Amino acid sequence: MKLRILGLLAALLIGAAAPAMAQTAPRAPSMAEEMEVQALLRGGSIQGRISIPDEKAATLIQPEGREWREFHNVTLAWVGGIAVLGMLAVLAFFRLSKGRIPIEGGAAGRTIQRFNVLERANHWMVASCFIILPVWAEPDLRAAHPAAGGGPGSLHRHQPMGQIRA
Repeated sequence: MKLRILGLLAALLIGAAAPAMAQTAPRAPSMAEEMEVQALLRGGSIQGRISIPDEKAATLIQPEGREWREFHNVTLAWVGGIAVLGMLAVLAFFRLSKGRIPIEGGAAGRTIQRFNVLERANHWMVASCFIILPVWAEPDLRAAHPAAGGGPGSLHRHQPMGQIRA
């Protein structure tokens, strides 16, 4: 028994003293990787290797995609924000300039039911969903946004129900 323990201790000491084989010096970037970086810096497209006849499928990144992303992430966000704030300003100006518009004939003294309880419940349920959904989905959308470190496939980082990650 003591011999086995001594053997295990010796093997442990020898294993700890030997350099780890898995630790190697970082490799230098390959020529293909360097060419891809240069193509990105020049604004060119990056090509990959494919095994199907469609040559267009080899294009991984193209300049038009960068231009669209820039428009979508910067210009469109500003234009949309200005449009929403501008419309709110127009509505506020109209309300402040006209005030409350009275009924021409005056109040009739009678009221009619416009929506029943079921219609009102449906309205508020849908309205609540429209408010809750963007708040709930925002982390997934942010993860997919390239500027936030996300990218293709980052929306699918969760395991489907019933599957266990090993």
